[in-house]
Amino acid sequence: MILPFTAQIPNGMTVYTCNNIKDNTLELVKVNEITANVPYIIKSKQNDYSFTGISTASQDIYTSNYLTGTYISTKAPAGSYVLQNQPEADGVAFYRVEESKEPTINSYRAYLTVPAEAGINSLVLQLPDDNVTGIETAMEADNEVDVYSISGVLIRSKVKKSEALNGLDKGIYIVNGIKQAVK
Repeated sequence: MILPFTAQIPNGMTVYTCNNIKDNTLELVKVNEITANVPYIIKSKQNDYSFTGISTASQDIYTSNYLTGTYISTKAPAGSYVLQNQPEADGVAFYRVEESKEPTINSYRAYLTVPAEAGINSLVLQLPDDNVTGIETAMEADNEVDVYSISGVLIRSKVKKSEALNGLDKGIYIVNGIKQAVK
């Protein structure tokens, strides 16, 4: 989302900036106010909100860190990423836009840009408030995890996180409660 004026965050909505990408995961930071002309990732309980204010926008498109927001409907450029739900892949994630398949981004929305040399096809979207406990975020990067099939069958138990998907067939697996794809 992007707004052409500063606004208070309504009840039921959480607003994040994207300041970094690490291990194919967006690192999001929660904000306390919507700043004019800054694109954000939002989580909300409702589908529709109404905002009013006086526009301070002097251009159609603004970029802040990894997000690009637009005030006009426009095609997401090839190489950028758009938020989609692709159950056959990683589920809800930012997926790379392919040449000649550029989707239209509606006005007041945003897309993600990542340096091309990163070679990433999709980026997982895990909102900071979605963690069940703070313990998972404090654990070491190569802690032991369980791996389940998408239907809930235990595939591996207590394996190093870095080796959790090694040698598995193509498909979607659950590692520490997070869907991951083997391509």
